[in-house]
Amino acid sequence: MVLSNVHFPTDINLLWDCVRKTLDSIASIVADSRISGFREHSSIRKKIHNAYRQTSEIHRKKGTNYKVRLKTNCTNYIDLADSLVAKLRAAQPYLMAYAASDIRHQIKVETLYHYWKLLNKHIDLVRRRIINDEQIPHVDKMFSIFETYTEWLYKGKAGGLVELGLNVNVATCQHHFILHHQVMVKQVDVNMTLPTAKAIDSKFSQSAGYHLSQISFDTGYYSKPNKVAVEKIFDVVILPKKGKRNAVEKQIESEADFKAGRRKHSAIETNINSLEHHGLDKCPDKSLAHFKRYVALGVLSYNLTLLGALL
Repeated sequence: MVLSNVHFPTDINLLWDCVRKTLDSIASIVADSRISGFREHSSIRKKIHNAYRQTSEIHRKKGTNYKVRLKTNCTNYIDLADSLVAKLRAAQPYLMAYAASDIRHQIKVETLYHYWKLLNKHIDLVRRRIINDEQIPHVDKMFSIFETYTEWLYKGKAGGLVELGLNVNVATCQHHFILHHQVMVKQVDVNMTLPTAKAIDSKFSQSAGYHLSQISFDTGYYSKPNKVAVEKIFDVVILPKKGKRNAVEKQIESEADFKAGRRKHSAIETNINSLEHHGLDKCPDKSLAHFKRYVALGVLSYNLTLLGALL
């Protein structure tokens, strides 16, 4: 798991992010044009920011009549954001003419439209969640308007710890070198079992002088089709089953080779901790492409350090 460089998201502060970036884009356009309605964009920013702060403080502190006060202030917050959207709609003909005049102007307007679209989305989300008390489906949620790839991840440990970033699938050899890694975007462990086995098999094939005798996975990678498919590639597959086991499965998992493989698998926790110390704790870079590059450089750094220690 590698964290993204984002603040903790709430619908209220994500709406403010959309507002301020929309106003930043408008300010850039107003600086060299005469688009009406935004001459006092700094005043608009101040009004919406005050409404955001009031709503955020009520949400943070709770207190007497919390829900009533939150809905009242949130309604004002949404109304101000809606008024900004109305101004943008009225200015659309001017924006189109401005964009058509120069390629640099077109880029500015496209940036504005990007944040405008996110602004509409988050106005709707805040209204549904806070005003209408609606449960928002997970697929509709966004955890950063800047690093849009960011996912809400559970560590799976005591306390239900939550982190914001992406999981990274890592495979190491018996000497602890990382042979394969993949950033998992909207993927879960169980979907990575066979692709990981195939990737390792293609990189370290018998024709290149390698013999893949054994592979071990965490419990989350288990499914019966996965186990059958991976057993066609590796001689020994250590893939513990989730949940209740039948007599045959209990017999397999009680064998000496299986138990020895499970004990060796625990070394991956040490490898993960070492990776975090090589920078793969939090990615400071922007965009998914740079996130993936940062992870790859962290893996390279880890392998080079391990090689240097052996030499």
